[in-house]
Amino acid sequence: MPNGLYCIQPTLIKATIGFDEFNVFIAREYQRYSCEFNIIREHEMTHVDIFRRTLREFTPKFNINLQKAVRRLKPITARTPERGAQAIQQDIQKTMLPITKKFSQALDLRNGRIDTAQSYLQILKRCKNW
Repeated sequence: MPNGLYCIQPTLIKATIGFDEFNVFIAREYQRYSCEFNIIREHEMTHVDIFRRTLREFTPKFNINLQKAVRRLKPITARTPERGAQAIQQDIQKTMLPITKKFSQALDLRNGRIDTAQSYLQILKRCKNW
Protein backbone atom coordinates (compact mmCIF):
# COMPACT_ATOMS: atom_id res chain seq x y z
CA MET A 1 0.00 0.00 0.00
CA PRO A 2 1.10 3.59 -0.40
CA ASN A 3 2.82 5.41 2.44
CA GLY A 4 4.23 2.16 3.84
CA LEU A 5 0.87 1.05 5.25
CA TYR A 6 -0.26 -2.55 5.41
CA CYS A 7 -3.74 -3.85 4.68
CA ILE A 8 -4.58 -6.30 7.43
CA GLN A 9 -7.33 -8.91 7.43
CA PRO A 10 -7.10 -12.06 9.52
CA THR A 11 -7.34 -15.39 7.75
CA LEU A 12 -7.30 -17.47 10.92
CA ILE A 13 -8.23 -16.65 14.51
CA LYS A 14 -7.46 -19.06 17.34
CA ALA A 15 -9.03 -18.58 20.75
CA THR A 16 -8.51 -20.51 23.94
CA ILE A 17 -10.86 -20.32 26.88
CA GLY A 18 -9.88 -21.56 30.33
CA PHE A 19 -6.80 -22.80 32.11
CA ASP A 20 -4.70 -25.92 31.75
CA GLU A 21 -4.59 -26.42 35.49
CA PHE A 22 -5.51 -24.72 38.73
CA ASN A 23 -3.16 -24.27 41.66
CA VAL A 24 -4.73 -23.80 45.06
CA PHE A 25 -2.37 -22.27 47.59
CA ILE A 26 -3.02 -22.60 51.31
CA ALA A 27 -1.22 -20.54 53.93
CA ARG A 28 1.76 -22.26 55.53
CA GLU A 29 0.29 -21.73 58.98
CA TYR A 30 -2.04 -24.68 58.26
CA GLN A 31 -0.18 -27.95 58.59
CA ARG A 32 -0.52 -30.08 55.48
CA TYR A 33 -3.38 -32.62 55.81
CA SER A 34 -4.55 -31.16 59.11
CA CYS A 35 -8.30 -30.72 59.57
CA GLU A 36 -8.02 -26.99 58.89
CA PHE A 37 -5.85 -27.53 55.79
CA ASN A 38 -8.29 -30.09 54.40
CA ILE A 39 -11.34 -27.89 55.05
CA ILE A 40 -9.69 -24.89 53.39
CA ARG A 41 -8.65 -27.02 50.42
CA GLU A 42 -12.15 -28.45 50.11
CA HIS A 43 -13.62 -24.93 50.15
CA GLU A 44 -11.16 -23.62 47.56
CA MET A 45 -11.71 -26.65 45.32
CA THR A 46 -15.42 -25.83 45.43
CA HIS A 47 -14.49 -22.43 43.94
CA VAL A 48 -12.49 -24.24 41.24
CA ASP A 49 -15.48 -26.49 40.52
CA ILE A 50 -17.76 -23.44 40.30
CA PHE A 51 -15.36 -21.88 37.79
CA ARG A 52 -15.21 -25.02 35.66
CA ARG A 53 -19.00 -25.51 35.62
CA THR A 54 -19.62 -21.85 34.83
CA LEU A 55 -17.03 -21.93 32.06
CA ARG A 56 -18.68 -25.01 30.53
CA GLU A 57 -22.01 -23.20 30.65
CA PHE A 58 -20.61 -20.05 29.05
CA THR A 59 -18.35 -21.67 26.43
CA PRO A 60 -21.11 -21.86 23.77
CA LYS A 61 -21.94 -18.20 24.47
CA PHE A 62 -18.29 -17.23 24.12
CA ASN A 63 -18.09 -19.14 20.83
CA ILE A 64 -21.22 -17.47 19.42
CA ASN A 65 -19.96 -14.01 20.40
CA LEU A 66 -16.52 -14.71 18.97
CA GLN A 67 -18.01 -15.89 15.68
CA LYS A 68 -20.10 -12.70 15.49
CA ALA A 69 -17.02 -10.59 16.22
CA VAL A 70 -15.03 -12.32 13.50
CA ARG A 71 -17.81 -11.92 10.92
CA ARG A 72 -17.89 -8.17 11.67
CA LEU A 73 -14.19 -7.71 10.97
CA LYS A 74 -13.28 -5.53 8.03
CA PRO A 75 -9.81 -5.08 6.55
CA ILE A 76 -7.82 -2.35 8.30
CA THR A 77 -4.69 -0.41 7.52
CA ALA A 78 -1.76 -0.20 9.89
CA ARG A 79 1.87 0.90 9.88
CA THR A 80 3.04 -2.62 10.77
CA PRO A 81 1.44 -6.06 10.66
CA GLU A 82 1.89 -6.30 14.43
CA ARG A 83 -0.06 -3.07 15.03
CA GLY A 84 -2.78 -4.33 12.72
CA ALA A 85 -3.00 -7.60 14.64
CA GLN A 86 -3.18 -5.66 17.92
CA ALA A 87 -5.99 -3.49 16.59
CA ILE A 88 -7.96 -6.53 15.47
CA GLN A 89 -7.38 -8.25 18.81
CA GLN A 90 -8.57 -5.15 20.68
CA ASP A 91 -11.68 -4.98 18.52
CA ILE A 92 -12.51 -8.62 19.23
CA GLN A 93 -11.89 -8.15 22.95
CA LYS A 94 -14.16 -5.10 22.96
CA THR A 95 -16.89 -7.13 21.27
CA MET A 96 -16.42 -9.94 23.80
CA LEU A 97 -16.57 -7.62 26.81
CA PRO A 98 -20.34 -7.92 27.48
CA ILE A 99 -20.29 -11.74 27.61
CA THR A 100 -17.07 -11.64 29.64
CA LYS A 101 -18.78 -9.35 32.16
CA LYS A 102 -21.78 -11.70 32.37
CA PHE A 103 -19.41 -14.60 32.99
CA SER A 104 -17.68 -12.68 35.79
CA GLN A 105 -21.01 -11.69 37.31
CA ALA A 106 -22.18 -15.31 37.26
CA LEU A 107 -18.93 -16.38 38.94
CA ASP A 108 -19.26 -13.67 41.59
CA LEU A 109 -22.85 -14.69 42.33
CA ARG A 110 -22.07 -18.40 42.54
CA ASN A 111 -18.90 -17.94 44.58
CA GLY A 112 -20.77 -15.55 46.86
CA ARG A 113 -23.17 -18.33 47.79
CA ILE A 114 -20.37 -20.26 49.47
CA ASP A 115 -18.53 -17.22 50.85
CA THR A 116 -21.10 -16.20 53.43
CA ALA A 117 -20.74 -15.55 57.12
CA GLN A 118 -22.99 -18.53 57.76
CA SER A 119 -20.89 -20.89 55.64
CA TYR A 120 -17.71 -19.72 57.37
CA LEU A 121 -19.31 -20.38 60.77
CA GLN A 122 -20.09 -23.91 59.62
CA ILE A 123 -16.50 -24.33 58.44
CA LEU A 124 -15.14 -23.12 61.78
CA LYS A 125 -17.24 -25.73 63.61
CA ARG A 126 -15.65 -28.56 61.65
CA CYS A 127 -12.16 -28.13 63.13
CA LYS A 128 -10.89 -27.16 66.57
CA ASN A 129 -7.47 -25.56 65.88
CA TRP A 130 -8.35 -22.34 64.08
